[in-house]
Amino acid sequence: VGDWTNGNPSLRLLLLPLLKSTGGDLGIQSNAALMFLSLPALTNTGGNFSVWNNYGLMTVSLPVLQSIGGYFYFFSNYAVTSLSLPALNTTEGYFQVAYNDALISLSLPALKSTGGHVFRVAFNRILTSVSLPALKYTGGQLFSIFDNRSLKRLSFPALSSTQGGVWIQSNTGLKSLSFPALKSTGGYFRVSSNDALQSLPLPVLTSTGRFFRVSSNHALTNLTLPVLNSTGGYFHVSSHRDLTSLSAPSLNATEGDVELTGNSLLETLSFPSLSSVRGTFTVGHDLWGRTDPNPSLQSLRIPSLQQVKGNFVVKDNEALSELILGACSEEEGGDGRGQCGSSDAPSLSVEGTVDVQAVGEGGTSVSSVSALLAAYGGVSADRDT
Repeated sequence: VGDWTNGNPSLRLLLLPLLKSTGGDLGIQSNAALMFLSLPALTNTGGNFSVWNNYGLMTVSLPVLQSIGGYFYFFSNYAVTSLSLPALNTTEGYFQVAYNDALISLSLPALKSTGGHVFRVAFNRILTSVSLPALKYTGGQLFSIFDNRSLKRLSFPALSSTQGGVWIQSNTGLKSLSFPALKSTGGYFRVSSNDALQSLPLPVLTSTGRFFRVSSNHALTNLTLPVLNSTGGYFHVSSHRDLTSLSAPSLNATEGDVELTGNSLLETLSFPSLSSVRGTFTVGHDLWGRTDPNPSLQSLRIPSLQQVKGNFVVKDNEALSELILGACSEEEGGDGRGQCGSSDAPSLSVEGTVDVQAVGEGGTSVSSVSALLAAYGGVSADRDT
């Protein structure tokens, strides 16, 4: 069979018991009365496989489908409650399951890798379960779980690397998200606007090819990144109502900005290994200069920081009483930016401007590298001690 597309407004049952493979595309679409789809012998498609706009479809049976040569679209099938592809182990193109209003569970127990541009599960309003226990690698540009509002838990126990980005966003009921084996991403890592998210363990993540962003997950209390060493873009943790602990002890370098803003309960920030920021470093103001403080922040420690390619900004964190940088003994350059350092102490170069609030009782604001390091280089800025 080459390409085959079915669209029959009167069809209620589609059963093809002898169909084993297609050389081209297979399309099941716009069958208004279709309730049952069964392809019990289908093992592979040479091209795309789409099932969409079948508004009455309730049951889908694809028990031996192993591979899809092109994309897989499962869209706008409003009555299907469960989609299981128990034998599927690889896809070569897009994989998208979206806008299925009655879908409760999605199970892909044998899927090990994906290709194509995007793997996306999105806008399934009552989806509560997504199972991908064998998935080890995703190709393409994006792996995304987006706006599935009833989803409670997500775990990817075998996923170790991605060619592109990871984007988990707007799953407002999601409480637990786990990547126990994820070591690196070829693109960005973004987890945002999952209002109920309480847990995000990333025990072995060492690097991201682009930016790292965790933001607006209001129930998240702890973010621990024990071995994260570098990011290929910015590092951004912001807008968390309940976050009290952020730990990234191994973070050494970011290829973009570091932004730490709007974390209401966060009291301590410590980056003991951070030496290079190839952008702006900002705490309390966002990158557009808007005030977005960490009102409970008391301590900021960045003792190894040597290079900031953009601005260095710490402002409007009203509780801040301690700021620790590396020590410095020499004068900065004559332009008020420059470099300050000595042979036996860390140096700090800021290529942009310095704008640091008064820290602790009796402290004063500073606007130059030399004043910054003279005030906060290697000692506590708490004026009460």
